[in-house]
This record gives sequence, C-alpha cells and structure tokens, in this order.
Amino acid sequence: MTATIATAKTAAKVSAAAAFFAKTSRAFQVHGANTEVGKTIFSTVLLARNNGDRIPTHYIKPVSTGPAAEEDLRHIKQYSPKTASECLVQYKDPVSPHLAVMRDFQTPLADSDIVAEVRRSLTAISSQAGTQNSFALVESAGGVLSPGPSGSLQADIYRPLRLPALLVGDAKLGGISATISAYESLFLRGFDVPLLLTFKEDRYRNFEFFQDFFAKKNVEVAAIPAPPPPLPSLEEDVFQMQDYYSEVSNSDVIKQANDYLTDFHKRRLSDLQSIKKRASETIWYPFSQHSLINQSTIIAIDSAYGDFFQSFEDNSSSLEPLFDASASWWTQGLGHGNPDLALTSANAAGRYGHVILANTIHEPALKLAEKLLALTANPRLSRVFYSDNGSTGVEVGIKMAFKAACARYNWAEPETDSNSTGSALRDIGVLGLKRSYHGDTIGTMDCCEPSVYNKQVNWYRERGAWLEYPVVKQVKGRWVVENLETGDIVEEFNTLQDVFSLDKRDRKTFESYKTTVLEAIKKHLDAGKKFGALLIEPVLLGAGGMMAVDPLFQNALVTAVRENAALFGAQETNGSNENDWQGLPVIFDEVFTGLFRLGHATAASLIQVHPDITVNAKLLTGGLLPLCTTMASNNIFEAFLSAEKVDGLLHGHSYTAHPVGCAVAAASLDTFQEMSDNGAWNSYKAAWDGEKTWSMWEKAFVAQVSHSGKVDGVFSLGSVLAITLKDDISTGYASNATEDFKSYLEATDTGSFSLHIRGLGNVIYIMTSQSTEPRTIGHIQSLILDYLKTN
Repeated sequence: MTATIATAKTAAKVSAAAAFFAKTSRAFQVHGANTEVGKTIFSTVLLARNNGDRIPTHYIKPVSTGPAAEEDLRHIKQYSPKTASECLVQYKDPVSPHLAVMRDFQTPLADSDIVAEVRRSLTAISSQAGTQNSFALVESAGGVLSPGPSGSLQADIYRPLRLPALLVGDAKLGGISATISAYESLFLRGFDVPLLLTFKEDRYRNFEFFQDFFAKKNVEVAAIPAPPPPLPSLEEDVFQMQDYYSEVSNSDVIKQANDYLTDFHKRRLSDLQSIKKRASETIWYPFSQHSLINQSTIIAIDSAYGDFFQSFEDNSSSLEPLFDASASWWTQGLGHGNPDLALTSANAAGRYGHVILANTIHEPALKLAEKLLALTANPRLSRVFYSDNGSTGVEVGIKMAFKAACARYNWAEPETDSNSTGSALRDIGVLGLKRSYHGDTIGTMDCCEPSVYNKQVNWYRERGAWLEYPVVKQVKGRWVVENLETGDIVEEFNTLQDVFSLDKRDRKTFESYKTTVLEAIKKHLDAGKKFGALLIEPVLLGAGGMMAVDPLFQNALVTAVRENAALFGAQETNGSNENDWQGLPVIFDEVFTGLFRLGHATAASLIQVHPDITVNAKLLTGGLLPLCTTMASNNIFEAFLSAEKVDGLLHGHSYTAHPVGCAVAAASLDTFQEMSDNGAWNSYKAAWDGEKTWSMWEKAFVAQVSHSGKVDGVFSLGSVLAITLKDDISTGYASNATEDFKSYLEATDTGSFSLHIRGLGNVIYIMTSQSTEPRTIGHIQSLILDYLKTN
C-alpha cells in the first residue's frame, strides 16, 4: 500500500465533520452510478476544459485500488498534465477498497481521517490560489454505495465534506435504474447534485431518458461520445486519446456543462452571502430580542453533520465547522444528517405520508408505543398519547392528572348550564419546584412560578405552588448538596455515584426532606391552594438554569405526596392496584432529561421513582423531527372512560403520531439501546472509574473546573456539562456573567473548530450528542480550561 495520508493526530486537528466550500475555489466530487462508468474520463475532460481556460486545476483520488500502471492518477497526469494531482491511498489489488485493505494486511483507515485529509488538501489548494479562481475534483472509488476501506459506504464517508456531486451515469443496459438509484442515494444524504455526466450510447440511448428525467430534478445533463476503442500500439493509443480529450473538452456540451458548474458555484455563494440579510428582514426568531439582532449577529448555516454546523461568515472565504454546543436546543442525540434516520424517514414518508390517528392505527405508532413502554420499565405506565412538542405533551399530562384527581376526589361540581365548569375545577393547580419550566404554551406557563419567561404574557396566571429544593454541584473537587435558601452545605460526597446511591444516603436527611415538604404543602393547602398533580423535571431543571436537584429530595417529595393522600382530598380513596396513583398523580417532565441524555434510559431511574405520567420529546427522534409522547398509567386512563364522548381526552392535533416521526423515533430508540448494550459509552464510564452514574465529560476535567475561582459550581451527567459562574450582580436568566466566556468559545480559532453556545444567565452549558467522539470532547475541555486559566 502506498499512502500519503496524514496521521490520525494531524487529522484530529481538523474537524471530524467539516464541509468544504471556498469563494474562489470550485470544488466538486465525482461519483459513479457504478464501477467502470468512466469517472476518470469525465474528470479528465472537465480538468482539460478548465486548463484550456487557464484556470489552475487539481485532482484528488482519496482511495485507489489496482496496479500502478492502471491507476487513475497516471491517466490524469498523462492526459491533463497541467493538473496538480494526488492519491492519498493506493492499494495493489484491483478490488473493492474494503477487500484490498484486508489483502494488503493493512488496518483500515478511519473515515474521518480520509475526510480530514481531503479537506486539508482542498484548503491548501484554495489558499494557494488566493483570489484567483481554481477548479478541483475529488474522485470517489467505485459506485456511490461502494464500500470504502473501513466498509462504510462512499456516500457516507464523504458526506461530511458535502461537496457538490457530479454523478457519472451508467450508459449500459440496466444503467438507468443504477443511475437513478445512485442519484437518490446522494440526494437523501443531503448532497447537491448539479450535473449528470454520461456517454452517448446509440443502442440503449440512456442519455435521452436521463435528459427528460433529470430536467424535472433541476439536474443538468451532459452527454458526450465514448472514447474510441484502444489501439494495439500504446503510442498510437495515447495520441488517439489526446485527440479525443482535445475534441470533447472543447465541445459545446462540455463548455456549457462547465459554465453551468461555474454558475452553480456563484449562486451558492450568492445565497450564502445574502441569507443573513434576508433572514433579518423575514424571520421572527424564537427566544430573542430583535432589537439586538441584525445581519452581523445571525449565523448562516449551510448544512450540518454529526455534531457540527457548517457556517459561513461574511469575512470568511470558506465554510467553517461550528460545534453545536446546545445540541440544537437539547434535541441532538445521534448527530445531524444521520443517514440511517434520513432513510428511515424517507421510507415512512413513501409508505404513509401522513394518516389520521382517530380510530386508526399504523405500524410506526404502535411499534414506538410498545418500545417506549418496554424501555421505561415502569410497571405503572400502560398507555401512550402522541403530540408534537414537549410543552404540549406536558399540557396533555396535566389534563390527564387533573381529570383523574377530580374523579377520585369528587371535585367536579354540578353544572348549571352547558358553559359552566365549576369553580372547584378552575381553582386546581400543580405542585412543583421553583425555577422549573415546562414549555412556552400558555397552559404550561401557568404551571410555573412567575419568571422572566412568562412575565410578558398577559394571560399568565400562576396556578399552583412551588417548593424550594437543595442542589447538587461539585465545588473544589467535592460533590456537595447545598441548601439554596441558606447556602449551607447539607451533605458532602467523594463521588457523584455516592450522591445517587439513595439507599446508602443518610436516613435523617431523607426524613428531614419529607418533613420540610409536608410542612410546605400544608401551608399552601391552608392558604386555600388545591393541587391536582405533582409536576417535576427529574434530576435536572433545564431552562430554569440547569439546576441539579438532590435526587434524594425528589424521591422524598414523591414519597411524601403518596404517603399522605388524605391531605389532598376529603374523600380520598387510593386505588386498589399497587400501580394506581396515590395522593396526587405524579408527572415527570423528561422532555429534556429522558432517553439517555443523562446516561440512562429514564431520568426517573436515577431518583428511583416510578411516575404515573411521563413526558418525552427532544431525543425521542434522535434530533431529526418534532414528536412528543405522554405515557400514563391505566388508572389515569380509566378516569376518562364513560358512555359519553365528551368525557374522553378531547385533545389532538392534525399531525398526531405522524408516521415519519414515529418511525424515526423507533429507529432512534433501537440505536440508543444498541449503543448501550454494545458498550458505546464504556470509555466514558471507565473515565468515571466505572461508576453507574457517569458523564461523557472526563471526571478529572470536571474536578479541575470546580477548582476555578470564577466557578461557583459545576455539574455533569450523561452528555450534559453545566458550569455556574460567580456573579455578584445578579443570577438566573438575567445575568450576563457568561457573555465573555461564550464569546471566547465562539470566537476561538485553533485550526480545529469553535462553538455555538446558548447560555442561561450565569450558567454556561455544553451538551454533546450521545455519539460525540472523545477527541472532540477533549478539544472542548481544553478550550474551557484555557479560558478559566487566562481570564
């Protein structure tokens, strides 16, 4: 094997998912509908055309197989001598790269190393050209779905680069099907395919079908004569091929195709340069103050792959990778542009589109419901209700809980007319936690205490009571439980695992929590409050500031509610089944914390409680589509049963249980479970000394951060890292303490990548996906430590 590829260490300096686009460098990737379709011939033609226009040309063959005399690089050097060419890896055996690797007794190159080296070469080409235009082709090996050295498919290997694809069609019998399949494989993976190249073959005349078919796809088609048959004399054959390339590269067809590629590049550049201005005039951004938004503050995203956005700045000459540090508002779990999820969604879209779920059922909805119930392993849960987002899903859970509570405690008053709902029903609220937040719809806003999130909503009415709680954080290397009201340390621990080992925690602390909870509840009841549900975010309160609640406190809270049912209803009668709700229906909002975000299938398992209602969203579809589920116990479900239709849960939306979302969610859960079963996170667990409670952020790093004089405390669990900075002026969402920190991480240019961050007041949080590579996390850790040391 001949290889010029960089070492893994060098490649690691470049983003593992960095697309390439440069203002002055037209770069394309040549893909084949099959092997032996003429990729190198078409590459030579296009390179010769640009050489004729006196444009510097470059040819990159990342992986090649076969003897040196037959290699594509030799052909390019022979017939396009002005082209700078390179082959990164050459294997001797003329077979598929995955076989050639084995027969050469080599260790397969990592896909990310191949991609990083190609991007390095393209970046060097662009830098050398400066303001001068250049033209570069990257030619794949075999067909679009042929395997590379690692066994990964070509289309998947090169997807991070997202170079516009020049697809070489198959002119032979059966080539129409192969070519269209290749096109759809590229299209489904997010590639742009501006041009189809093919030979004019007079018998099968595939090119004529291609011209009609691809015109509807906005794909230009260029058909040229095939090369003449080889001559016996090598010298004569070379002259013959030189004449062929001279004639074809100067033909009107190729001139028009090359002009089309130039125009395509210019249109793409124009779109990237104008998108921010157009957005500033058109888009109403969420969670944003528009007086602070202008063209310069908007980030133009060309595409996304893995953990990275591919962003374009006005003062930049190329796309730059930007780590998605908020996991796109906590949704990403399996990476942007995941090909398996994309194919799953396409299959479901093709099979169903969308179908109504009123008195119907489709396989994706049923399959997902069964998977969720099995994954949560909660004996109380038996029913799954579908909605489209976490806020709506929580509202559904509240409707469920309130109906059940009203039915058990006979709170529904006799109605005097058809519009009356009874004052008792109107006065019901939730019991929750301070600084909690469950979404932006008005119903869920009413379930939270007054805050910056709901103060501008005129319809907001606080409906409930909210309890204070102790928090968990690491301070100067020690895990502590702190009383937020007094600042006193309740307990100290050596490890995070000790905090979550509830059976080993001090029983006095548990009883003290219960007593405090019951006193607060009685105080609110005495003041006239009435509760229909206990609603909490288990373990970690997200939008409220990434507050990690002592799991023992939340366990004690649920226990106190369930053990003191008589507090909540004068005619209290607990259900006869051990899985029936007691006291109040317990709702766990796991929209953010559930489905492996914190390293476990459910956040409820970390506080050792089975809720009566659980809400899941965000990671549910791996980060691809909006979908939410509200799971409930049979006891809750039965509260809606009667002979009257109006007694049912009259809630739904047009796209309830969208088949595409359900299919993608089922596939995502399968992937998460497979990752868990196959030890995908074992390296992270090992870094936490094999603790059951672990994080993707290194244990030593978290401890080091906790020692910084700028840091009030740090918490890390699963893929979440939350750093609370000291702020003597203000805390919470209104704080600006993280602005310098954010600016540093967003602006730092180390030749690798910077970060896109969403802050929460004096809390800066970074969230990886569940598939982020350790070296990516390591780089971010280094950036954080550098800031804390130097600022």
